[in-house]
Amino acid sequence: MININGDGDHDLSAIVTELIGLADSGPPAAGMVAHAFAARATRQDTALRRPNDIVLTLRGDVATMTIWEDTRGWGAYTALNVTKGSLADLGASSARPRQWRATPTTSTRRDPCCLRPEGGKTIRVFAELDKQDHAQLRRVTIHFQR
Repeated sequence: MININGDGDHDLSAIVTELIGLADSGPPAAGMVAHAFAARATRQDTALRRPNDIVLTLRGDVATMTIWEDTRGWGAYTALNVTKGSLADLGASSARPRQWRATPTTSTRRDPCCLRPEGGKTIRVFAELDKQDHAQLRRVTIHFQR
């Protein structure tokens, strides 16, 4: 279950840890990810860009969670639009064995951190940093690769 702070808001590191935990028995489908978080959303919509996308509005460190299935059959994606968080929040997951690789300071996208949970396939975690404040996360995308 996700940690909720005293204001009823959801914690980024707990959300990421729970998302990664969904892959313990194999890569989850987009519907499974949406079902796991739907009860905690304040609103659920479909995206304009891809009508099969599910957009959940949350409170706290994550403003929205967009979930979709890759049309080529490569697995589900979950994109988190972050209101408050840093790379340290992604490091809270004990499942993450590798360190983030360095990128040029002009880049706002980090190389993915790849995880291989037992029973699952590769999980790729992408972190996009704020263009002005490289300590602040803006978006985290998790790909449950099949």
